[in-house]
Amino acid sequence: MAEEFTEKLTEKVREYVFLYDAVQPECKNLVKKAEAWRDISEELDQNLFSLISCIHHRLHFLLQLSAKVLTEEVLPYWNWTARINP
Repeated sequence: MAEEFTEKLTEKVREYVFLYDAVQPECKNLVKKAEAWRDISEELDQNLFSLISCIHHRLHFLLQLSAKVLTEEVLPYWNWTARINP
């Protein structure tokens, strides 16, 4: 069920490019962004605040996962100081 909701949410957000593409001129228009989130919440039959909370938690999880992957897998091999100091 969560995967289905995530898929629907992703499709709806894709319709509003300015929500995720900072190059778009509307990206700084807070009113337009608020209206887009309201429309998305109505289309998904979700309370706006619960929808935003859901997105926040998913982003937080992805950021934690990214940090863990960087710390455990990438950074040990990206030690540039070892190459500088003999």
